[in-house]
Amino acid sequence: MVACAKQSYKESNDPLSGINIYLSTCKLMYINLMNMKIPGFLFAITFLAIISSCKHVVQYDCTGVTPTYTQNIKPILDATCARSGCHSDSHSAGGINLSNYAGASAASAKKSFMGTIQQLPGYQKMPKDADRLPDAQIHALYCWVENGSPE
Repeated sequence: MVACAKQSYKESNDPLSGINIYLSTCKLMYINLMNMKIPGFLFAITFLAIISSCKHVVQYDCTGVTPTYTQNIKPILDATCARSGCHSDSHSAGGINLSNYAGASAASAKKSFMGTIQQLPGYQKMPKDADRLPDAQIHALYCWVENGSPE
């Protein structure tokens, strides 16, 4: 059985941001494989498979952070996502239009929304063919979603 426990640390590369990030770390809680009398190599393969299946999900502290679509999120999405050829009115890649509140709110309800923005393993990385968004923008998007995607 595998469980993930949260460990927190203060982001050190931007002392002004004050962002607390919680990284889930995978911990092996209990595996009684030794009593099963299985060969050592099978134990090693099983152990590696369990450990590698853990995803490191970044969670941000949203205490006192309540971004709204109009004031905080629309400028981020317009600059990085709702551009021509991506997720705009004229071209909604993957059927996702992030150029208006209705489309952005609907997209944010999907589990894949933050996975793609955080560029987690198993998710398509967004923005496509560009650098990962700065942590402050990801933090704003995360808290927006956590607060129910307010307009």
